[in-house]
Amino acid sequence: MLDKIAQNTSIPVVHFALSDAGNIGHVYINTKRDTLLSDYYMYLTQESVVNDDVSGWLKRESKYNLDLIRIGEGCHSKTMRLGDDVISTHTGIAASIIKSALARDLNNTVYLSYVNIEYDGQVFTERYSVPYFFSCKCSNNDEWQIRIPDSLLKKIQREAKIAGKKEVGGYLMGNIDVKHKTVYVLHQFKPDDSKQRSSKLRLGTKGWREEYLKVKERSAGMLDYIGDWHSHPSGSLEMSTTDILTNYAIKTEEIPSDYGLCIITNSSTTAAYLLAPGIKIYIVEE
Repeated sequence: MLDKIAQNTSIPVVHFALSDAGNIGHVYINTKRDTLLSDYYMYLTQESVVNDDVSGWLKRESKYNLDLIRIGEGCHSKTMRLGDDVISTHTGIAASIIKSALARDLNNTVYLSYVNIEYDGQVFTERYSVPYFFSCKCSNNDEWQIRIPDSLLKKIQREAKIAGKKEVGGYLMGNIDVKHKTVYVLHQFKPDDSKQRSSKLRLGTKGWREEYLKVKERSAGMLDYIGDWHSHPSGSLEMSTTDILTNYAIKTEEIPSDYGLCIITNSSTTAAYLLAPGIKIYIVEE
């Protein structure tokens, strides 16, 4: 809904909400229309891997079922159990942020205001600039798209450039939104023990399990294993027969979601392939 509104206006669009039983308020300021509201939350999910405050928020939020905010119909509803003092604190902070934002040119920004986290009366606010998310359709299914922070995509392409004529690859973690047919790629891990050749790659496993468990735990399960990426140093970025067989074996045996992703790249161009459920691979021997 908010994304549709943003597309039809030239003024900044602001989303303000409370979460974590009222302990955290978040203000999303959108000034660049190529950024979706979901990009904001997915960026924060990525940030949780290295940020203790964001990680703690996601972990606490994941434990709520019917929390104290969600059962209230509004600030003055009889079912609203959140104190007026907490609501006033967050709305005051949000009003100050919005007033300041409208007075100057801002990039897409997230503000998280924390109240009573470590002790009663504690208040602090953190600000994050939301990066540009590269987006492209899946080459084998244009109903689906991938969205990946530009810095992460450039890191993958840089690894391909460093590897030169040898194939290189790594594991991908992210979030798959089946309803909106979007795959968010938010983390990659390149093991040191991979076997690299000019037209063949055997992806290593050294450190992968530890990395996987760390990222999944810090993101409260929002980031999970979604597939692999590898480079094609020469030739096209199409999936080879080996790629198809390997990736669908991985999807069946290792990827927890019904869907998965394969990314093939060189140093400047990247293609994405959706690994869909219900696909059967037959090997015909001549």
